[in-house]
Amino acid sequence: LGQVERLTEVVEQLLTSHRTPPVVAGETVEIDKIVGQQIDEWSVALRKLGRSIQLVGVPALTARANAASVSQILATLVENALHHGAGTVSIRTRTVGGSVVIEVTDEGEGVSESLGHRIFEAGISGGSSTGRGLALARDLARADGARLELVQQRPAVFALFLAAPEFQT
Repeated sequence: LGQVERLTEVVEQLLTSHRTPPVVAGETVEIDKIVGQQIDEWSVALRKLGRSIQLVGVPALTARANAASVSQILATLVENALHHGAGTVSIRTRTVGGSVVIEVTDEGEGVSESLGHRIFEAGISGGSSTGRGLALARDLARADGARLELVQQRPAVFALFLAAPEFQT
């Protein structure tokens, strides 16, 4: 039910974002709370495969963002790690300049060289998926004034860059 409510909010936000320019959302969100929710939601599915999920990095970070958007983006990244990766899924939090960064990685083979530069294109997939998840996640990040990047291909490291509260105008 929580995922359905979050997806409904995300769809509404995406529809609105196509009518207005991207702006950084006005709410301050607790990153540990959002990441903890994702760990709770995905740990069972990963455990069934003999895998685990962990949080590492800087605790107690906050960012200016839409909580539902951040949750959905992270859910997409963790689901991709579940289906296309291997080993432990790690969610790392840190700061860089004026950004709060949430990285998702696993111990799998990563993203192939031929796929790396196209990974966020709709319909592009390295497996049996639709290839829509990462494209939608990037659109959602942009609509929220954030940035989603593949920062390392092997092993794959996806990073969500959010505005830190103290750098808001």
